[in-house]
Amino acid sequence: KAGRLARYLGGRPTRNLLISDVPGDDPAIIGSGPLIAADPAPSPGAPDRVQRILDRVRAPSPPRPGDPCLATIRTAVIAGPADAAEAAAAALRARGQPVQVHRERLTGDVQEAARRIAATLISGAAGAHVWSGETTVTLPDDPGRGGRNQSLCLAVAQLIAGAVPIAFTSIGTDGNDGATDDAGAVVDQSTIAHGREQGLDAGDFLRRADAAVYLEAVGALVHTGTTGTNVSDLMIGWRTPA
Repeated sequence: KAGRLARYLGGRPTRNLLISDVPGDDPAIIGSGPLIAADPAPSPGAPDRVQRILDRVRAPSPPRPGDPCLATIRTAVIAGPADAAEAAAAALRARGQPVQVHRERLTGDVQEAARRIAATLISGAAGAHVWSGETTVTLPDDPGRGGRNQSLCLAVAQLIAGAVPIAFTSIGTDGNDGATDDAGAVVDQSTIAHGREQGLDAGDFLRRADAAVYLEAVGALVHTGTTGTNVSDLMIGWRTPA
């Protein structure tokens, strides 16, 4: 990591082709940058911690920019979250759907991301909306089953309940969401009503980080199987004209 693999190549010409799942597609971060020079300026407070780890595992120092071992390495990012979003948009357009691709990556708290998505789907343009990114879930002491995509879907379902016909899906492009075998879920404006019919409280499931159990009960989970490629999460919403 941090460029150390480059030392073992002995100056051989090397093409370093990267598939990114990180914000900004920084080659030094993707896969911990095994063929990329380490940042010579660690974040504040990091040097002492880093040195203690290096001392413990006896790892060699990483190369810095300009090190001769990096001179023959050519790096290119060949796929990333933006590519997944554009591919989804192209597939939707091929089916005659108007599509808006939102360039900002969705990150941060899942509830805040859900509010942004729901506001766009409720009051934005009709048709499809596409995002990419990775949200975060604050876990309770004893979390249930489900990953960030399932939590995001259930949170959006709460906010679009009873609205004009709206559908939303969030999936992990690697086919796995959290510690589950499901990629994510598909919800719409009736998902919460279906849950209530079964005596389910969506808010309670979200607080317990147990979204998968709720979504399974209403038939909303998406299972794709492992894809072998991870380019972050893909979110797609659709709304009918009011």
